[in-house]
Amino acid sequence: MRRREFVSLSSGTLTWRAIAAHGWAVALPICARAQAAIKRIGFLRIGPPPSAWIEALRQGLRELGYTEGRDIAFEFGLAPDAAQLPDALAGFDRLNVDVIFASGTPPLLAAKQAQGSVPVVFVAAVDPVATGLVASLARPGGKITGLTNTQADITGKQLQLLRELLPGISKIAVMVRAASEASARYLEEAAMAARALGAQL
Repeated sequence: MRRREFVSLSSGTLTWRAIAAHGWAVALPICARAQAAIKRIGFLRIGPPPSAWIEALRQGLRELGYTEGRDIAFEFGLAPDAAQLPDALAGFDRLNVDVIFASGTPPLLAAKQAQGSVPVVFVAAVDPVATGLVASLARPGGKITGLTNTQADITGKQLQLLRELLPGISKIAVMVRAASEASARYLEEAAMAARALGAQL
C-alpha cells in the first residue's frame, strides 16, 4: 500500500474514513480480525475533540466492517494542557495501544519525543517538515505519518493568490503565533514571496 493512499482524503469528514480505509490495514491485519483480537486506538489531544470527528471515525470503521468493542477500542488521552501530554502517553503504554492518533502539533511532538515503537498518525499538525517531525511529506520516515494543510512552502502561493485578488495591494500583514516553532520559516517564506511581488511585508 502506498503512503499517498494512506493519507488521501477528499474532505474533513473523509479524513477519518481515509485513515481507516487506507492506514488501518497496517495496524490491523485481516488475520488479527479473524482471531477476534481487539485493537486499541489511542486518541491523543489537548482537550476534547469535536464529537462529529469521533462519530465520523466510528462510522468509517463501521462501514469497513469494524465493530467497536469487538474489533477495536478507543482509548482517549485528552490532556488539559501540553504539560500533561506525557501522562496521557504513559497511559497508552499501560493500555498497550496499537496506534496513536495525534490531533494537533503539541500532541504529535509529545508522541515523537516518547520514541516508542507504536506508529503515530497525525492530523492538524502545523508544518511537520519545518518542525522536524517528519523528513518530508512524501517520505516521512520513521513511525510517523499523517496529513497537514498548513505548510510554509505554500506561503508564497498564498500571497500570490492574495495579490491576484487585490492587484493594487502594496502592504501585506502576516499574523503568526510567536511560540510556534514553524513561525520563523513562515516569515522567511512570506518575506521572499512579498519581495517577489513587489509588496512590503
